[in-house]
Amino acid sequence: MDEKIQLRAMGELTHQKRRFADRQLFEATEDEAVELVFASLASVSKYQTTPPQKILDRLVAGALNLDRVGLVSLDEKVLAKFEEKALAFGTRSTIVEGRALEWIKGRIAANKRFLELQSELGQPLFTSNLSTLKNCMETKEKSSERVRLQKKISAEAAETRGLVYSGKRRNLAVAENLSERRSSGEATYLKLPPAWRKFHFQLREFEKSLRRSFLECLETGRILCVDDTASGATLFAPFLWGTTPPRHRESKGLYFVMAKNLPGSWYQKGSVLKGKEREYFVAGLAKTLEANYRANLKTGKKLRKQTFVEQVVEEYTCKPSLARSAWEEAKIPHWKITGRLAANQVLNEVDFTL
Repeated sequence: MDEKIQLRAMGELTHQKRRFADRQLFEATEDEAVELVFASLASVSKYQTTPPQKILDRLVAGALNLDRVGLVSLDEKVLAKFEEKALAFGTRSTIVEGRALEWIKGRIAANKRFLELQSELGQPLFTSNLSTLKNCMETKEKSSERVRLQKKISAEAAETRGLVYSGKRRNLAVAENLSERRSSGEATYLKLPPAWRKFHFQLREFEKSLRRSFLECLETGRILCVDDTASGATLFAPFLWGTTPPRHRESKGLYFVMAKNLPGSWYQKGSVLKGKEREYFVAGLAKTLEANYRANLKTGKKLRKQTFVEQVVEEYTCKPSLARSAWEEAKIPHWKITGRLAANQVLNEVDFTL
C-alpha cells in the first residue's frame, strides 16, 4: 500500500482543490507527490504521518552539481583577467565583455544564491522545498516522545532503542559555578519511528554536504569574492578560504559573483582539455543537455545537434568535437530522432552554461 503525503495546492491546482479545507490541503501517493511538487503544482504540508522520503531523495539526486555555479577558477590567467576586467581601477564592473555580472552582497545572500542554483533546470523551488522538508522534520520532533538519560549513549545503542540525540538539558539549579553548569544536565533524546529516524539523518547529512559544497565553491573559485572597501575593490584569493577566511566583522564589505557569469572565452576549454579533464567537461555538457531536454520535453520542441554544437563552441571557445561527444553521450532520445522540423518545432533559446 502506497504511503500518503499531505500536500498544499499551488498554481492552477489551487482552483481544482477548493473543496478541501485548510487552504487547499489534499493527499497523494508518494510518486504523485514527487511529480506535483517538482512541477510547482503543490508544496508539502508540514503535518505528515509518514516522512516524504521520495521527495527528499529527488532533491538530493538533483543537487550538488557545482558546475551550475561555474567552472573552477584557480588558474592565474583567469584570476588576472577577472581583476583586469571586473575590478578595473578598484571599481566593481556590472558588465564584462558584454556579459552582466550579478554582484551579491554578503555571505548569507551568496549562500542563498548557491542553493537556488542547485535546483534542477526548470524547477526553481529548491530552497523552499528544502525549508519545507526541514519544517516537516521539526514538526515531527516537537510531537515526539522525549527520553532523558544521565549521559550520552553510543550511536549503536541509540539506534537499537530508536533514539535520536537532541542535545543536553541544562540543570542550572544544581550548579554553583560556570564549569559545573557546563558539565551538568541530562542527555535528551527523541523517540522516532525507523522511517522518520532515517529521514532525520539523511536530511541532516544533506544539509552538511550543502555547507561543505558552498565552501568548496569559494575555495576553488567557482564563487569569487571581492572585498570592497573605501580604498577600492580587491579580489579575495580563493585559497585563503581554507586557511584564513574573513572574520564576521571584516566581511561587511564582501561581494560575491558566480563564475557562471564570467565569459566562457576566459577558460579556453578546447585547446587545453585532455584525458580526464576532457571526460569531465564532456560529462558536464551532457548533464546540462539532459536537464534542458527534461525541461523542454513537454513542449514538443526539439534542439538540433548543429544548433547545440554552435552554441557550445561560441560559449566555451572549444572544438566542435567536444560538443558532438556530449551530444552522443547524453540520454536525449526524442531529440536524436532525425527528420525535418517545422519552424514552430525548433528550440533555439537554451542555456548551456555549466
